[in-house]
Amino acid sequence: MYSLNDVYDALADLPNRVGIASDISEEIGCSTLTARNKLQELRFEEKIEQHDTGGRTKLWYIPEGEQEGQEGTGDPGTASVGIADVLADTAPETVLKLLSHQVGDPITVGDTVYEDGDAHAVEQTDGN
Repeated sequence: MYSLNDVYDALADLPNRVGIASDISEEIGCSTLTARNKLQELRFEEKIEQHDTGGRTKLWYIPEGEQEGQEGTGDPGTASVGIADVLADTAPETVLKLLSHQVGDPITVGDTVYEDGDAHAVEQTDGN
């Protein structure tokens, strides 16, 4: 139902061509598990790269020089982007999602809570 091209295009449409599986699932409307499996297939085909964060969440990105629809070179040394560059240019929301998942605690910024790799609005209480 969801092709590798759909997943690749969704990743390419994200800011700086970097994201986590939940970003892809939100973008194309599939489950996070489906997105993760398709991302792994794309990595196996050497079209995208991943950064292992030390936990379950992985940061997926399209290396610089990899053009949409172009076959990967098969040589990871040809990518001209490093993980520090990826993180420095990644949308803060994606970094906060990833960080919340890694630390296992929610992170609240303004009216948004980043929790377990996802974002949602702060729940309002009536003060009682």
